[in-house]
Amino acid sequence: MAPIGQSYICIACGWVYDPEQGDPDGGIAPGTAWEDIPEEWICPVCGAGKDDFEPMASLQTAAHAATAVEAAAGGSAEQSPVVVVGSGLAGYSLAREIRQLDASLPITVITSDGGEVYTKPMLSNAFARHHEPDDMVQMRAAELSEKLGIEIRTRTLATEIDRANSILKLRSGSGDEELRYDRLVLALGADPRVFPVEGSEHVDISTVNDLDDYRNWREKISQGDR
Repeated sequence: MAPIGQSYICIACGWVYDPEQGDPDGGIAPGTAWEDIPEEWICPVCGAGKDDFEPMASLQTAAHAATAVEAAAGGSAEQSPVVVVGSGLAGYSLAREIRQLDASLPITVITSDGGEVYTKPMLSNAFARHHEPDDMVQMRAAELSEKLGIEIRTRTLATEIDRANSILKLRSGSGDEELRYDRLVLALGADPRVFPVEGSEHVDISTVNDLDDYRNWREKISQGDR
């Protein structure tokens, strides 16, 4: 029997069911444990069934979390971290799976955005549903970092890979730096390309592919505009 505090993640889209919040729009009241949800219930974002959800990684002890974060930040000379570039569904799912297998292995996630946990498919209808950007955030990077005992480097760009020396070169607001890794995973996802036609360079074309894009786009338009 899963405790009421156990959250479950949709393996199809990454939406997280939090029993404290429930799914009111889907008829699931806040405080409803996973085992009490009807079998016919579906993911409110992608429509996947209950069988397509898995329990989130168990929280680590404070000692394990502290050890992992310290090592990921460079506090351990014995072991370089597993470095994951990308904080989308693939990157964070991998970090969770690794943490389930090893409670103290240092893990570092590098992301060029804020590292928030959110469901990307929600971007497609967020404006029609009058969602503000923060409405879609299920967990902040700092919260996930504490829960999994991993380091999450936000607003940091990976600029170069030195495979011979297992070094990832980074750029952030504090300048350029190098990060040594034990294993490196590129979970970058995809970016949209604007079709180049004559005159397109003179038109402000917005693409909405992540939460930052959506936030910037919302700032450019007023409610009700096409």
